[in-house]
Amino acid sequence: MKRVAAVLMAASLCACSGAPETSELAPEAATLSLNRVHDCSELDGFDPDGDADLVLRLEIARMLCQLPAPDLDPAVVAAALGERNIAVMAEPSTLTLVARSDAESVVASPDIRASLARIGDSDLWAAQFRAADIDSAILMFIPPGLTGRSFSNDDLVFWRGPAAPDAPVLKPDIAGQVIDREVWSDALQETRRVEVYLPEGHREGGAYPAVFLADGAVVAYYARIVEPLIDAGLIPPIVLVGALSGAGGIVEDRSGSDVDWRNADYLQGFYADEDRFAQHMDFFANELTRYAEREFSVSTDRRDKIVQGHSSGGAFALSAGLMHPEVFATAWPGSPGRGPVREIEPADQGSAAFSFSAGYYDAVFQYSSRVSARTLAENGYQVRETYRPAGHNSGLPTAMVVQGLTDFFAERDRAPQ
Repeated sequence: MKRVAAVLMAASLCACSGAPETSELAPEAATLSLNRVHDCSELDGFDPDGDADLVLRLEIARMLCQLPAPDLDPAVVAAALGERNIAVMAEPSTLTLVARSDAESVVASPDIRASLARIGDSDLWAAQFRAADIDSAILMFIPPGLTGRSFSNDDLVFWRGPAAPDAPVLKPDIAGQVIDREVWSDALQETRRVEVYLPEGHREGGAYPAVFLADGAVVAYYARIVEPLIDAGLIPPIVLVGALSGAGGIVEDRSGSDVDWRNADYLQGFYADEDRFAQHMDFFANELTRYAEREFSVSTDRRDKIVQGHSSGGAFALSAGLMHPEVFATAWPGSPGRGPVREIEPADQGSAAFSFSAGYYDAVFQYSSRVSARTLAENGYQVRETYRPAGHNSGLPTAMVVQGLTDFFAERDRAPQ
């Protein structure tokens, strides 16, 4: 679990690091920003005055708000921490985050981003939050003082509430295979790294359903989750095709560039004067899918192709479903970044179906997801939404892949032929 969470976290932190991802695209509603955790008292006294957008923002903001600093016994906090530098103490509807640090200030991250208060003159810190459905939550934290590449995957702290869903079953050794390929892109004029999972017994000439993944470095991990679903007969054998993102997804050296390649590839208009997004979309939706059909016997039927992504990758999955429904009949945008879709052409018979997801405590991204989903639904698109007590970087993307696959194939099998 730690390995994939770190992969997803690294991608998501990359997505959140720049202003275009976290800045909200509705300045008229800036009286209730979702870019920070509000004090509960501030929200309890906030009057949206009938403004529908503010009502939605207030609903989302109330899912996680900060209470006054708790009066805690340092001995109790030290006992809760043990040898760790960060820990969670939870009660129904209340989450207390405690930490140990000799720094001048401590800020929690990444699933809850808020400042902690020092306990007396000790090196102990605490913050308390009112959190919706905290007993069912899944959260991840970076211990204080660890930033960038100064920590390993094993340093990450995971917390699951007593009523949280079970972690997905991980198969220790898969019977299928994960292979790495390098694919030349005419559209991008560069070579891209691709990771592919092939199920056990994979054969040429088949017509395998496939999930095409943004931030494709997760394929090897997802293979350990998908294969038990295949073994149990919950889904048929499928292929996972992951396009690696950012500079690491490009074979040619990009070390001398200051371009944010991931967001340039995933977010339309990230670079206003560049056509990088369109070129990458052409690679992903056309060149990569045709390559997978040719090399890995992926089905040519659009109904067998799903596009999935999280954060900036979620925004890309949303764009791919809207722009290329002739390729992807299904899109799973997880916590889509950049900002919500507010205007869209009405759906037609050939439009893709969309399944949105986000965490309760992932305010900006939940807002983006919910507004986008509402816009699409109002214009006749088939839309599903799933929101759970989680942050931006915890286990929600993995859980949604499991749920998405089982639901997708169960519904397809029930559909009239």
